[in-house]
Amino acid sequence: MMPGISTTHLSQGTSLFGKIICFLFLLLLTQTDLYAGEWFVRPAGGAYGREDGTSYKNAWNGLAGIIWGTKGVHPGDTLWICGLHLHAIRDRYSFGNRALKLGSGTSENERIVLRGDYPNDAGIIWGAGRIEYAQWTDEGNGVWSIPLIAAIWAGDWIFQDIGQNGANSHVVLDKADSLSACRLQSGSHFSPSYKKGSKLYVHPTDERSPKRRISINWWGYRLEFNRQAYLTFKNISFLNPGRVSLDARLHHIRWHGCKLIYGMHALIGLHGEHSAIEVIGCELAWAGNGIYTIQQNWQAGKTEINKTVRDYRFAGNHIHHIGVRPVNWNGDAHAIGIQGGSGGIIEDNLIENCGTGPGLYAFTHQECKNTVVRRNVVKNLHRLGGATGYGVFTMCNQDSLSDKTGNIFYQNVVVNAHVGYRFQFEDKQRVFHNMAINCNIGFESTRGYKGNGANVELKNNIFYNSKECHVKWTGAAEQFTIDFDHNIYYPDEHDKFWLILKRDVKGCSIVIENRKSNFKEWQRHRVKGCRFDPNSLSRDPQLLYLNTFRIDTSNLVLSDRSPVIDAGIPVGINEDFYGHKIIGIPDIGPFEFQKIDTNK
Repeated sequence: MMPGISTTHLSQGTSLFGKIICFLFLLLLTQTDLYAGEWFVRPAGGAYGREDGTSYKNAWNGLAGIIWGTKGVHPGDTLWICGLHLHAIRDRYSFGNRALKLGSGTSENERIVLRGDYPNDAGIIWGAGRIEYAQWTDEGNGVWSIPLIAAIWAGDWIFQDIGQNGANSHVVLDKADSLSACRLQSGSHFSPSYKKGSKLYVHPTDERSPKRRISINWWGYRLEFNRQAYLTFKNISFLNPGRVSLDARLHHIRWHGCKLIYGMHALIGLHGEHSAIEVIGCELAWAGNGIYTIQQNWQAGKTEINKTVRDYRFAGNHIHHIGVRPVNWNGDAHAIGIQGGSGGIIEDNLIENCGTGPGLYAFTHQECKNTVVRRNVVKNLHRLGGATGYGVFTMCNQDSLSDKTGNIFYQNVVVNAHVGYRFQFEDKQRVFHNMAINCNIGFESTRGYKGNGANVELKNNIFYNSKECHVKWTGAAEQFTIDFDHNIYYPDEHDKFWLILKRDVKGCSIVIENRKSNFKEWQRHRVKGCRFDPNSLSRDPQLLYLNTFRIDTSNLVLSDRSPVIDAGIPVGINEDFYGHKIIGIPDIGPFEFQKIDTNK
């Protein structure tokens, strides 16, 4: 033995060294859990190596196999959704076993991200489920039938051949009015009631057997939203998506670059109290509404009027075909419909073929304040099923006198709508640098409740080719504010400006003033506290269309002879629709004049 070292000391040293090594090993394991990891899930029914989710080759086998928490996906991790996920309904158990749990992140830096853009294997999740629970009966004439084990929501959104000719392939079957009509029309479906126990008849497009080919509305995967936070869905296709539960209370949830198509009431419907919700760069189509927020009617058996969505951002989305299919007809059909809330930003969206563009609504006693609506393009609105065809708007219950301050609307473009801009709030609405083209009515306000009307500051806007009138202001109100100036209206014709004032007399609305005038006559109106366009113009704005107007290209600009150049008034906006700096006196409308070569 070495002198000066006893066996006791050696033993103690070795023990201490071992403890240190053991501690470091355990610390390494603990720290490994804290680092962001990657996980993978592929369609159910495959064979993926160890199937522990740790790699694409060893992916979890189906969405139901995802593990959340310390042994699986946890804060800071990325989960790759790979391939086409379509739930098969083989029996009553599989019909009832469709819900998918979701995890939560803990902070902005520790988000859980679900991604659908794995190379060559894009993630698609279907909310429709494929019928495999019974044999189809040949009814002749290309028609087949099967008994329903559950009701079909609204009796529509029935799909054929999902994923059979590529992951994105599918056919939407049309709803027939009768069995005889179904027999005559290939690519259709019919049921006497679409309820449990009823028969479903389908007439496939090729009249072949529908075995393992037909999928049903909302019979497939359903995400379980319940108190999640810091969760991102990125580049995933959600086809026939289910709804967000009525009392989910989400915060810091983001849909980014996703597709949400074939919905029911709303593609993203947020009931009740949520905050910091983002929908960015998504495509939303074919539903009753696109994005829809509303107060919660189911908390403690009463309406929680001011528990709704706050601090949201809906930006850069393409929203189209809302309220178009008969199953989706409704009086709203909003591309983006906001009820109550505050701190919202709605910007840079392209909206086409919807019942309305972006709109704010306030119920009685409900706040709806501090919202920015800017740079949205709204085109070709419809009025199917009672939809209004409003481009950009505010509305409220007649007796709603709650806080509606701080709302601003600027640099929006509305083309081919029934009403371009409609504003009803009694608190000031600032409406700057917008444009309405080929609308039936350019601007409208009709509010009147116990003497209260709307309050609108309308400056630097263009109203071009309004078919019925440029301005329609009517209502039984004694207190209202028309603060209009530095706008341009074209053409100027008789009866393009309506000022119809009413008074409530013993419960009846009596017209006391009915003026339909041209522009010069409109400017001569005198109402206390109002301004009727003293510095506005009625001249052709001389717009240049380059190709087809879309939100992502600079192809609607001003001629160098346009009268709108330097004809505006500063309103605190420093950049135009395209991000060009506004220097000096602003131009009227969304676009600052830029010299361009129109011959390119």
